[in-house]
Amino acid sequence: MVSTSQNMPLRCLLLVSAALLPCAWSFSPSGLAAFPRSQTSCKSAVMSRPQRLTGLRMAEDVSETQKLSRRQLMGFVGAAGLLAPFAANAETAEMGLDVLDRPEFRRRQDLVKFNSEDVADLNLSDIPFSINGKKKKVSKLLGKTATVVMNIKLDDPESTVQLPALRSLITQYADQGLGAILVPTDQGDYEPDDSATVRIKVASQYNIQSSTKGPVVVTDKTDIVGKFAHPLYKYLTYLQPNPNNVSRITLNYEKFLLDANGKVLRRYPRLWPADRMARDVAAVLAGQPLPAEDPRWLFAWKEADKEVTRSIYSFRKHYNYYDQQEAGQDWAGTKSEAFTPGSNEARFKGVTTGKPLEVPLGN
Repeated sequence: MVSTSQNMPLRCLLLVSAALLPCAWSFSPSGLAAFPRSQTSCKSAVMSRPQRLTGLRMAEDVSETQKLSRRQLMGFVGAAGLLAPFAANAETAEMGLDVLDRPEFRRRQDLVKFNSEDVADLNLSDIPFSINGKKKKVSKLLGKTATVVMNIKLDDPESTVQLPALRSLITQYADQGLGAILVPTDQGDYEPDDSATVRIKVASQYNIQSSTKGPVVVTDKTDIVGKFAHPLYKYLTYLQPNPNNVSRITLNYEKFLLDANGKVLRRYPRLWPADRMARDVAAVLAGQPLPAEDPRWLFAWKEADKEVTRSIYSFRKHYNYYDQQEAGQDWAGTKSEAFTPGSNEARFKGVTTGKPLEVPLGN
């Protein structure tokens, strides 16, 4: 009888062969039928835990039914290893084969096109937005000629690309009537700062000043997905689903281009920085029709559709946002906590007014 310690090398071989199976079989029609490739590539299949487990079960079945010897198994693993570098560079697989791309999973994630008569009846001029705790109508925040609406998340590394790109676009076209509305949210990957601190950081780190008079305003944090999504986002996403036929916001830094009346003209994916919107913006400011859709824009949206169920920077229902019992609320300082009135003076007095926070150090 073989001891457990003697079985360890064989178990390791099984695990390695299981991980390489997708790459080795991706060149065979019969292999394709037997093993579903990952939607991205064989490289992602190696890194996918469900597929590793599936491959392991398949390897065990092969071992039991065909009674492979250790030498045969090692030969198989070696062949798979030789094929792996080529398979890693293989063409991207079609969407739909990965469990994360199955229609039933996407429906549970609300990755569908909305159909709501309530949203269709919304009037943009009547939609309020909270800024510094005060309600402002969206119609008062629009640029004179065009507006970019973008959801932001400062902890996202993409901020270092997206916010400077927006600043460049606004600097170029602000005098022609271009404005921007930036919307932070706690949904998705958590935003640790309160709304006032977000505005301070956007100003200090990216030199973008927020003002209700324009050209850029940073709103208070609000929900942008789910049943408590802000009416502006219900309005935008209902009227302009993305090219993947999904209505809701899927990733940080999605953008909408609006005309002077708030009509949605085009929607842009996460990996399409605002400065790449320049041709479209120039056309709107000149009163011309939008240019034809850029093939690279379509490609960026297709890549976004793959990222939406996998990325830490996506909005994944039941993972980093939920249909909670009430809308998300910004933190308002220690006075809102369960302290006895008068026993603890709030240290963060400027939290709702945008003033720098002064925390006493004590003795």
